[in-house]
Amino acid sequence: MPAFVFAIVLALSAVSVEHASAQRRGGVPALPPPVEPVVINTDVVPEVRVVPVVSGLSHPWGMAFRSNGDILVTEREGRLRVIRNGQLVEENIPGVPEVFASRDRAGLMDVAIHPDDDRVVFLTYTKSIEFEGEPALTVALARGLLDGDALTEVTDIFVADGLDDGIAASRILFHPDGTLFMSLGGSYVFAQTGAYAQDGATHFGKLLRLNDDGTPALGNPFVDNDDYLPEIFSVGHRNQLGLTFHPVTGDLWASENGPQGGDEVNIIKSGRNYGWPIAS
Repeated sequence: MPAFVFAIVLALSAVSVEHASAQRRGGVPALPPPVEPVVINTDVVPEVRVVPVVSGLSHPWGMAFRSNGDILVTEREGRLRVIRNGQLVEENIPGVPEVFASRDRAGLMDVAIHPDDDRVVFLTYTKSIEFEGEPALTVALARGLLDGDALTEVTDIFVADGLDDGIAASRILFHPDGTLFMSLGGSYVFAQTGAYAQDGATHFGKLLRLNDDGTPALGNPFVDNDDYLPEIFSVGHRNQLGLTFHPVTGDLWASENGPQGGDEVNIIKSGRNYGWPIAS
């Protein structure tokens, strides 16, 4: 990730603190974002400057960069916003699908742009469904077409299994070959999270690899194994909240949130089991 993109990501994350401080669990107040630029020195890139880009966002979750310089930003409550010429456009982009956002980690999540046409936008979000005859929640991947500042022709191209008590987060990332990686966390209930992560018959606790129409990508590791869904690329995950490709090796890296200090950065390989909940 280029240093300037890294700085923007940190800056937008800082903006979210301003709106989330009153909602912090445990009653611990969050620190406000800094007014002056923050300089971070690393072994790889010296003096990375973190500068707030815009204010006024609420729980920004995902970003995508268009060729015209616009930055698309999702807000967890269900809004798609635009940063244009360094300013947050006041109006939301209409056309976003109906989002369930009444639980922690549920809502409108990631956004990605098709590598061959930056008018084509992909979104992950929490969707209310009926599962086994009961109301449930799941994660959907929607695709739409930007027409000016409106999202049109929106359709769900992939909908994961339903869970009865809610779901966790999802990130998406296009591979250079045009396929799309999609992470799926587990349930809010610990026992179910572990069961799902090691169960090849469900999407949750997995990393998926899809075509841009939502179908399983060719070459996925479990396509000939009846014990696994064909979309699955790797298993044994908790909450993968970051996906990126290493700029030199091309390896897929994923950051994963674990319990009680069990956070990880994993290099993702096809067909591997990353251990949750047996190891974290």
